[in-house]
Order: sequence, then C-alpha cells, then structure tokens
Amino acid sequence: MVNSDGLESVIIIADTDLNYIAIDSDTSEQCGARLAAQLEAGNYFLMVNTFDIQVKEQCELVGAYELIANYTSKSPVDLDHKNTPSRNNLGPKFIGSITGNQGESYGNLFSAKDSLDISASMTIEASHRGEDGYIVVAAVIEGQIMLLNAQGQFVDFSSRGGSIIRASEKRLEEIETIEIAKDLVAKQYDIEEIIVDFFVGYGLVSEPGKVYSHDNPFNLTITSAINMN
Repeated sequence: MVNSDGLESVIIIADTDLNYIAIDSDTSEQCGARLAAQLEAGNYFLMVNTFDIQVKEQCELVGAYELIANYTSKSPVDLDHKNTPSRNNLGPKFIGSITGNQGESYGNLFSAKDSLDISASMTIEASHRGEDGYIVVAAVIEGQIMLLNAQGQFVDFSSRGGSIIRASEKRLEEIETIEIAKDLVAKQYDIEEIIVDFFVGYGLVSEPGKVYSHDNPFNLTITSAINMN
C-alpha cells in the first residue's frame, strides 16, 4: 500500500522483464493506492509513483508518500544466503519466521496489539557441524545495529566498539533454531510504529570474526497506517 496525505499514487508489480503483473491506480474513495496480488516464488519489481495529471479533485500531485510492502505466506521465509558453495547443497541455509497466530500463517506486517513470535533456523554447513561455535542475531532499526546478547536483550553494536555480541556459544548441530522473541506485543513497550530488519548467523571459534549469514533480512513492520483487519 502507498500511504500518503492527499497524494494520488499508483502501484505496479512487474516481473524482471518489466512485464506488469498487477496495477492499482487507486481505490475509488482514497488518494493513496492499494494493491494485493498472489505471486509465485521469484523476483519482482514493486514500483510506486504519482500521476502527472490530476484525476481526482481532492488529491494532489506533489507531496510526500510512504510505500508499505507486506506479504503473507503459509510457510516461513527462505532467506537468500551467502558463503555457500554453488557446486553442492552442503552450505548453510537460513529460514526467518514471524507469526501472529502460532504458525497458521507468516508475514511481516502487524499492528502494535498483535502478539508475535519471532524465530529463525539455520542449517549449518556440513563441514561445520560438531565444531565449537556461536550464534549471532542482529536487528537493524533505521541504520542502527542491535545485537542479541546471551540474556535475550538487544545491545547497540556500536557501543561495544565493533566487537561481535554472541547470543549463545555451543557446539553446532545440523539444525540450529533461534527464538528471538515470544509473545511480543509492541504496544506494551509503547511502540506504535517501527520497522526492523533481522539477520541471523553463526561463527566458528576457530575462525574469529567471520560470521556465516544471509544476504537479505527478514522484516518486521509495525504500523497503524492501514487497517489491519
């Protein structure tokens, strides 16, 4: 959805060849556009813009607008990963999960009143299984990097002089599951709106400073800008 203050907008979803899949120039009663589409797994372009000719008397052509993109799925997010050998399937794999209904569905857009479970799982690279290692969890908020410590609290990365904060230290198993938050209700912390990008990863004690992680974060957006029903 495009949220705007009286600004007339249009949203387009297109494939990587710029063939448009869906377009919504607006609903009949609002200026900001809203678009929903069911997509197969893959890469897409999501574009938003304003009209150059005024269509509705109550809407403007110039002004600020905000793009809010969200998804819902029956399964958690399979995150793109790096540091993985392309010649085999033995490299690390990462899954991100945010649910507000005990796993009936997963997504990234919620209200401040929703009770959220946030977790991740990692399939450890075959050659690293059984090694002494550690788990790292990062939350990025407006460019600020927060790392989860062993007490379950997020700590400002910059305040630690650039040293990696470890969520846990352990002998790495084939599958590592990480509980980031359980029954989290943003409103209880006086949070009405926030955007958080999560990253998870692991490192080996024998390779200090090197973290195996994924390229793309899994996102949490708490907003009151749209009707959540």
